[in-house]
Amino acid sequence: MKSLITDDEYATRNSIKHLIDRKRTGIDFICEAENFEEAITQIIPHSPEIIITDIVMPLHDGIDLMDWILQHSSHSKIIADSGDGSFASRSKRNRPHHPPKRTVPITRSALS
Repeated sequence: MKSLITDDEYATRNSIKHLIDRKRTGIDFICEAENFEEAITQIIPHSPEIIITDIVMPLHDGIDLMDWILQHSSHSKIIADSGDGSFASRSKRNRPHHPPKRTVPITRSALS
């Protein structure tokens, strides 16, 4: 299974990558992106089944990325991460077509 981690902070991407239990989840390929544009350049060729995205990013945020994913890569499952708790406030956005929202700390068990 393929996964994409999108976050403008390298340390966060790296932490999430190391929290994923590849054997248990079946994830054998993880690509990374620093922003919306890089995410699209990873999604098109790799077609990841799971996309983990930060909400707060410069220019286009994670909500914009989720909108793009839902239109162009609807088979992908999305995990939205908001370290500063801004997910609800950024949903101009609380659009009905977005996946369910659950606020949880990122732990190994949450990603397994």
